[in-house]
Amino acid sequence: MSSMLIQALLHKGHASKVDDVSLDNFLKQHRHSLLFFAGNVNRYPESNDLAVILPELLKAFDKQFQIGLVSETVEKTWQQRFGFTHWPSLVLLRGEHYLGVISQLQDWVNYCAEIQRLLQSDPVSLPGTTLPVLQLINIKDYT
Repeated sequence: MSSMLIQALLHKGHASKVDDVSLDNFLKQHRHSLLFFAGNVNRYPESNDLAVILPELLKAFDKQFQIGLVSETVEKTWQQRFGFTHWPSLVLLRGEHYLGVISQLQDWVNYCAEIQRLLQSDPVSLPGTTLPVLQLINIKDYT
């Protein structure tokens, strides 16, 4: 369930709604994308606070990224894909490459520092997509 504050991100042009159909095109149009997982605002009212903070972050970073408001229809599936457990969450991507996630409401300084760090970082594997260590070790070598 979306609130008026979250809908204002769309109406004021600060964000675009993204889902399974529009994500690829959205990512191709922007060097960096910040996906906003708001969740149900009745359950996670801090998502409204983040909806107010996001346009300010966009300004502070001189529009180095575009905000994608993740559609409610894909939030749960994408949550598993990006491997976070807390709401609201922001997933930062460079093109289609995962840079990291910032979960729960943060202080302004924390948002700025973490976004700056992620913008300068190399892409990493999505959480949960790496092989378990035991599959990488030849068990015979250790028996």
